Amino acid sequence: MGSSPAIHPLWNSSLIGERPTEARKAGGATPSCSIFKMNKEIKTQEEYFCEWSDENLQKLDLSNDTSREKIYKNYVIKKKVFKRDDYKCQNALCETPKSKPTMHHIKHLRNGGKTSMKNCITICDTCHRGFNRFKKDLVLNGMTYRLHKIEEVNIKLLVQIGKKIRKENKEFHGIKLTWEQLFILITFITKDYRELKCN
Repeated sequence: MGSSPAIHPLWNSSLIGERPTEARKAGGATPSCSIFKMNKEIKTQEEYFCEWSDENLQKLDLSNDTSREKIYKNYVIKKKVFKRDDYKCQNALCETPKSKPTMHHIKHLRNGGKTSMKNCITICDTCHRGFNRFKKDLVLNGMTYRLHKIEEVNIKLLVQIGKKIRKENKEFHGIKLTWEQLFILITFITKDYRELKCN
C-alpha cells in the first residue's frame, strides 16, 4: 500500500441529520439503512418541518442560534452527501457496513469547518461513535483522522501552585520591568527547556 497516510488530529466530530419524527421521539425504532435508501427524495421545506411538533417549532422560532432556513439547508446537504456516497460508510476501516449512515464533518464546526459537500462525508453510526469516543480511526480518501484526548486541567491544583510561588517570591514583588525586559522574560518562560543549552 506504500507509505502510511498522514494523521490529522481533530478534537471533535459532529453529525447533522434529519430531526427525529414523532415516532422516534416517542421511543420508536431507529430507521435502518434500507429505510434511508428508500427515502432518497429531498423533501420541501414545508414537508420537512411538518414532521416537527408544534412545541419544537416554537422553540426553533424563538432561538437566536439557528433558523428554519439554516436547518433545512443542512438537511438538503446531508441528503446530497448520502446520495453522492451511495449511502455507504466511506471509512476504509469500517467493519459494520450495515450500521445506519450519518454525516461526518471532516473539519469540525468548532474548528471553523462548514456544513458543505466538500467538508462532509458519509460514515456509519458505529464508526462515528467509535471515532468520537477515541476508540477508532477514520481512513477517508486515503487520509487517516484521529481524535486525541485533552487532559483535564486541575484548576484547584494550579491555584495552590500559584499561591506557593507567590509566597516564595515575596521579595520580588513590586519590581518594575521595561517592555523590553518583559518581552525577554516572556520569551524565556515560553521556550521549551529542552531547547536550552547549558554551558
